[in-house]
Amino acid sequence: MRRVMRLAVWLLVLMAAACAKHEPVRDADRQFAHAMELLEAHDFARATLAFERFLAKYPLDPRANRAEVLRIYAAFRDREYILAETLAERFLDRVPGYKDAPYVWYMLGRAREAQLRGATHDVEPARKAAQAYRTLIERYPDTPYAEGAKKRLQRVRNLLAEHELAIARFYFKRGAYVAAINRCARVIERYQTTPAVEEALYLQAVAQWRLGLDKAARETAALLRYNAPQSPWLARLPEGL
Repeated sequence: MRRVMRLAVWLLVLMAAACAKHEPVRDADRQFAHAMELLEAHDFARATLAFERFLAKYPLDPRANRAEVLRIYAAFRDREYILAETLAERFLDRVPGYKDAPYVWYMLGRAREAQLRGATHDVEPARKAAQAYRTLIERYPDTPYAEGAKKRLQRVRNLLAEHELAIARFYFKRGAYVAAINRCARVIERYQTTPAVEEALYLQAVAQWRLGLDKAARETAALLRYNAPQSPWLARLPEGL
């Protein structure tokens, strides 16, 4: 009888051990599924927290990297752009060769770009967004995200050019023509494919003209005519240019 009781106890111990062994797996499944449900329900704030809890409890789970990527997305959709940026940076530092790295680079650019408030404010997020998009385009040119990054990079470049142009206008209006010329030159050299170039050429030509740099002014005006023959800025050039 005692042998039977001992055997029963051992069986219970083994069963309990087996249950304990599988319980974390089931709990991990539940937590991950819960986070996914929140994400699919567009409850992005709670999804962000759910993925955070999952990662804190199960950092070695095979789905951990996927959970991190989804947490970046959830934070971005929750308009927590600084958090999304920070998470993306950490992820790329930790697992740069992960299969979804192109997507994370794209989200990093998006998170930085979303922090912009316009050309007249701090444009450091634009510069950082451009860096993320360029990295994505250079490292992963054949991915679907590279195409989207090219379009967004152009938008960011347009804003950066407009920022430089706003400074050039500021100097020009105050008669600081040398400073205005230098700012216009930056727009012309760095942002050749942006709409800001036409006005930059116009301002540079007029500033040179007012400084008595007639030859340089005519060359700049000629460059504007050559590159943008239909530009409305041509009609505003001083007589003689």
